[in-house]
Amino acid sequence: MAAQLQNALTILRRRQLEARIGLKRSSLYSRLDPASIYFDPEFPKPIKLGANSVGWVESEVDAYIQSRINARRCHGLSTPNSQSNLDEQGGAA
Repeated sequence: MAAQLQNALTILRRRQLEARIGLKRSSLYSRLDPASIYFDPEFPKPIKLGANSVGWVESEVDAYIQSRINARRCHGLSTPNSQSNLDEQGGAA
């Protein structure tokens, strides 16, 4: 229980988020901008920490990453062996 509470209260700053997600600043903010073609309504929203600083709740970031992994698995998106799997099933000529 204490570990869950600690994780829920951990705030990631932008550079930590970049390292965790693998996207740079402009890409992060594109995911948050409804006017952007890269907008992702599921992307974790930042919280205001001060006049000029924001952070992201670590548990929300982890949940987002896990949802992306689950979506890939559920929708059968390409994996390194997907072409050989299609060949075995007769799905590709």
